[in-house]
Amino acid sequence: MSHGVNRAWRQSIVSNYILLALRIVSMLVLTREMFLGLSPSDYGFWALVWSVFGYTMLLDFGFGTALQKATAESLAHQQWGRYQQILATVLWVYVLMGGIIALASVVLAPYLIQALLGPAATHYVSLFILFGCGTALVFPTGFAAELLRGLQAIHGRNLIQGGTQLLQLVASLWVLHQGLGLFWLTWVTLASTLLGNILMLLLAQRLLPPLRLQRPDWKLLKEMAGFSAYAYLITLTNLLIFRTDQLVIGAYLGLAAIAGYQIANRLADLFRQLTTQMHDYLGPLAARQFAAGGPAAVRATLLLSNRWMHVFAVPAFVVLGWHLPAILSLWLNLKEPAVIASAYLLLTSMFVQVTLRSSSTQILLMCQQQRILAVLAVIESLANLGLSIYLVQSLGLIGVAWGTLLPNLLLSLVGYLPLTLKHTQTRGKDYWQRCIWPAYRAGLMLLALYLPLYATWRPANDGLSLIASVVIMSVLAFASTYFLALNLAERSRLKATVLFYSFRKHRYNKQHV
Repeated sequence: MSHGVNRAWRQSIVSNYILLALRIVSMLVLTREMFLGLSPSDYGFWALVWSVFGYTMLLDFGFGTALQKATAESLAHQQWGRYQQILATVLWVYVLMGGIIALASVVLAPYLIQALLGPAATHYVSLFILFGCGTALVFPTGFAAELLRGLQAIHGRNLIQGGTQLLQLVASLWVLHQGLGLFWLTWVTLASTLLGNILMLLLAQRLLPPLRLQRPDWKLLKEMAGFSAYAYLITLTNLLIFRTDQLVIGAYLGLAAIAGYQIANRLADLFRQLTTQMHDYLGPLAARQFAAGGPAAVRATLLLSNRWMHVFAVPAFVVLGWHLPAILSLWLNLKEPAVIASAYLLLTSMFVQVTLRSSSTQILLMCQQQRILAVLAVIESLANLGLSIYLVQSLGLIGVAWGTLLPNLLLSLVGYLPLTLKHTQTRGKDYWQRCIWPAYRAGLMLLALYLPLYATWRPANDGLSLIASVVIMSVLAFASTYFLALNLAERSRLKATVLFYSFRKHRYNKQHV
């Protein structure tokens, strides 16, 4: 990648991590308040309703990803005529789907609640309808973030999402402390999401050239479906993988059992967020590179991004995995062996997904490889669902986690990894030495440095000791990664970036004294 692209990529990552820090704080605080402040049934219903309405993403039909791709390509070529028709068509599709969500929520709510939770849970029907109609109102604005990704306006998107995240946190805490319950908590969540989407649409309008909203072109919709259908399948399978676990647990183990698994799943998702902040920039970048130069133009980006995913993921996996039981215990007083084991299995599954396939999926989806990616995703989702249903009956909660890990690991090794090697034109041995081994070498050194210290120190089981242990291990992780995972050129660029931002801060402070 060119120097300009590298700089924009680094700026994107920095901006994403600032937003992520806010989201992590918000998630930790709000999850604890909800987990301890709501009854197990109410918290389980909250987790379940998010799982159910997560399926509304399916009504996107992949057009959000198609719009992101079209925006990046139009930005590269500065050709906006056809883009106006694409934008108008996608907007009308989203409005239509919002209406379907509202209608389905009202009609199906009593039957879904009774089927999933039993006749004793009928008091949740009105809340389910509220959540559904609110989601229907938010849905037509849901492509706003994809527009800004395609326009590379990641800083602006992050500023808006950070502000609405903070607003949602403060309002949700007030609702919980006032004891207003799930009804007002739902209002706060939906209203803050809608506000953020509207602000992002206004920002996109300012960044785009003057466009007239046209009538939808249904012929163009059919043409777009050639790409979006496969993107849709990938989205569908991701939802089946990450959302149906709660449904399986609720059906076989009861509503209260969802709570612990949901927390374990959140920690795995936290790991994903910590390690994949470069992905916002990868998709649009790959779309532009492929449009300009074909497959050869994206090989370096594909190889480099996979290398960096290992650099980010290995130390984060070691640090989070080491402290996982203490985090669960001190944060939410979760000490059940089944929950801890499930958390480890889900974290390992997410590590496999992040390192062996996440970057490749982002890039190859924009490079006309959507068919093979969709086939792999469908196979994994079906295996995940079938294996989870089979194992939950004998292993309980842990069986559902195994049902997530095993298909993921198998498909990553026999499907996604060979696909990456093919499109980077790299031998397995060379890929190991360039992309994988340096990060694992740093991870082994991290353990070698920390284990003697831990054996001597033996931190107490309290919050301050946990924070101190995480900080110390993180410092050692950075040192081992810097010296063993990065090459000389990468270390030089990292120092230059740090000096650049330090100089900017110093100059700003000097000017405002």
